[in-house]
Amino acid sequence: MAEEFEFELVFALPEGEHDAFALSDAVFEAGFEDALVGTGQAGLLGVELEAVGDDAESAILDTARTLIKALPVGTLLREVRPDLVSLADVAEKLEVKRQALQQRKMPLPLLVAFTALMR
Repeated sequence: MAEEFEFELVFALPEGEHDAFALSDAVFEAGFEDALVGTGQAGLLGVELEAVGDDAESAILDTARTLIKALPVGTLLREVRPDLVSLADVAEKLEVKRQALQQRKMPLPLLVAFTALMR
């Protein structure tokens, strides 16, 4: 049964200059006219939107695939918000306390494998 999910996708844009209006137009032309598009941080594009799917993962994947095709070549999905896996879930898998993970210096999330699945 299809449900509506609200989430944000953050894309890492390829090197170079990108026109904020052209990026917004690409999102809207991809069929997401109600999306909120953020271009405030150089090299990143945030898109907050609602999408319909059987589950959150399929809704996010379908949306991200569509947007990757509409955005400049070389764009990568960097982050999905809200997280599909919580810090507590990760700590449980690693058999450590959540607080121990919070104290670690963690790399920025980069969803290269996730992006590869979308192509």
